[in-house]
Amino acid sequence: MRKRIKPSLIILFIIPLLLFIFFRPTYTFEQAKQLVYESGYDVSGIVVQNEERYRDTVPIYTEDTRFFIRYRDYHFEVDGRYFLVNPRSGVVNEMEQPYWH
Repeated sequence: MRKRIKPSLIILFIIPLLLFIFFRPTYTFEQAKQLVYESGYDVSGIVVQNEERYRDTVPIYTEDTRFFIRYRDYHFEVDGRYFLVNPRSGVVNEMEQPYWH
């Protein structure tokens, strides 16, 4: 007896995989950290909140559609200054004050 895989079952597994591949962040947290160093801002050492990992990203609400990124940007503290990095575009922005108080 020969078993056939139904096309709907194949589609059920392939579509989420394709969505993840096409909409995952372009930059990882570590790559975003490197972008801050290379951004032209004069920075030396990034502070990482290892005990409070939720502080490594901040919620951002924009008109852009961001699947699998959950509308969050990477957040870094460097030399008492604060930066956000967009995980899709790699754009680095300095903030006037920290997001997390």
